[in-house]
Amino acid sequence: MKPKHRISLQLICLLTAVLLGGGCSLNYSEAEMAESLSEELPNSIIRSYRFVDIRSGRSSFRIYAAEARMYHKAHETQLKDIFFQEINPDGKVVTEGQATRATIFTQTDDVEMHGDISFSGSAQEATIISDYLFWNNEERRLEGNPDHTVTIIKADGTRIRGKGFSADAAGQRVEFSEAVEGVYVQNDE
Repeated sequence: MKPKHRISLQLICLLTAVLLGGGCSLNYSEAEMAESLSEELPNSIIRSYRFVDIRSGRSSFRIYAAEARMYHKAHETQLKDIFFQEINPDGKVVTEGQATRATIFTQTDDVEMHGDISFSGSAQEATIISDYLFWNNEERRLEGNPDHTVTIIKADGTRIRGKGFSADAAGQRVEFSEAVEGVYVQNDE
């Protein structure tokens, strides 16, 4: 009977060694693949997204989107079908608009918008329409893609369009780097 017991103990030791050894590996490619996938996959997805940024003494913002995807490592939030508003310190809506898609770069608060973009500002009494715009938050500058057309429409009948659009929010200065076409109505004021 002793030989059977000895074989069983040896078999158990061999199986244990195989199981323990088989579970350990120096191949880290699976871990690296999981790490790279984590950068491509959002950390969270929110449907019917609503974001309100209230700042004392400064303009506040409201953002509504059908969907928001947050990528923490890339420091960005991607939004689909968005509507946004800027509210002045008195609580009055001064700018509102919409876009098909937008990416908010969370470290800089820069925003890149794509698709059907349209927004209006009450101070300028103008509507801007395009399929691409970029908001540079540090420079407080709105820019179009040099190859894409931007149209500006005002209530006074002004309607101009061109490429290479940029606007300085602080100085309320609008520029186009290429020829502009349309009608500009100059007020006597």
